[in-house]
Amino acid sequence: MKKTYWARSGTYQITFGKFWSLIPTYGAVAEKGKRLEKFRQATQVYRDLYNNGFCNRFAEVQTVLGITPKHFGVHYRDQSGGLHVPAFLAVVERSMDQFLRDAAEEQGIDIVELSEHQRIERIER
Repeated sequence: MKKTYWARSGTYQITFGKFWSLIPTYGAVAEKGKRLEKFRQATQVYRDLYNNGFCNRFAEVQTVLGITPKHFGVHYRDQSGGLHVPAFLAVVERSMDQFLRDAAEEQGIDIVELSEHQRIERIER
């Protein structure tokens, strides 16, 4: 799947980048807003998917992202961590889109969607 935040070609990639000044390297941001905190938690789970194949945060896929991996045939300690299940990855990306939209609304950040042309350029890099 090429249209991912991990590949820097997510639906709202420009908006995604605007959040890093609000989120510290460590620690919660609940005092800045509940939706921002949910987005921070979601990005940690998302990072674990692509960086570690859910080795560290598999249990949080359902509790944080609201996705049941087993419905897609993705199981704990599966070597790929779901990276080879397109339907699962598509749902993860849609979930991240929603967390981002919610946090952007709460924080007053404009939501910018990448054009298809911009996505193709980012994928080719």
